[in-house]
Amino acid sequence: MNANLPPPLEAKDAEQQTLTVEEVQKIAEAFLAGYNGNIPIKPIVVEHQEQIYGTKGSVDRIGKIDGSYHPTKCEVILCATSFHTQDQLLRALRHEIFGHYGLNTFKPDEKRTLLASILETRQESTLNEVWSRVDKNYAEKTEFEKAEEVFAYVAEDERSFVQQGWDKVRANFQKALRATGLSNRTLTIYELREEAQQIAKGIRDGKL
Repeated sequence: MNANLPPPLEAKDAEQQTLTVEEVQKIAEAFLAGYNGNIPIKPIVVEHQEQIYGTKGSVDRIGKIDGSYHPTKCEVILCATSFHTQDQLLRALRHEIFGHYGLNTFKPDEKRTLLASILETRQESTLNEVWSRVDKNYAEKTEFEKAEEVFAYVAEDERSFVQQGWDKVRANFQKALRATGLSNRTLTIYELREEAQQIAKGIRDGKL
């Protein structure tokens, strides 16, 4: 849990109400502050996605965009009207920062190796739901781009201490089985979550 974050916002009364630009800005800045200045990303908050993407990127044309990472500018774009709760916003921040920005802290060959491993998980039962979501939402993407989205979706999930420990046990168990030749299984969601957690820890500790 990020100690810098403000108390969770109360759920909005009306279903259609969303977070304000000011609320999103405050939460995003608090989230980044929790990583000791080690995330060189500026949050750019707009009310509507059309302010960034124009009419060609409207909700009617391409669907709702909650956030996007722009590596050349070191920016994360956040669209306030896409968020109804603080939790939705935090998931989007983890998706963009630990998923997309985090993967780009790897050397190119290391990133490609990880993405190749993720591509092998299409038939892994623990990742079926994630792959289905990615195939639906990113149908036009290449397979390697889809693999990155799979990782970013997994990175959204902030695990409790007990769940983190269980993921680590499961991840290490699968790695041990493969190392001893007892299992040829592909990566599981437990291992990808463990990788995402290690990226987050590395950023916070200034090692990435």
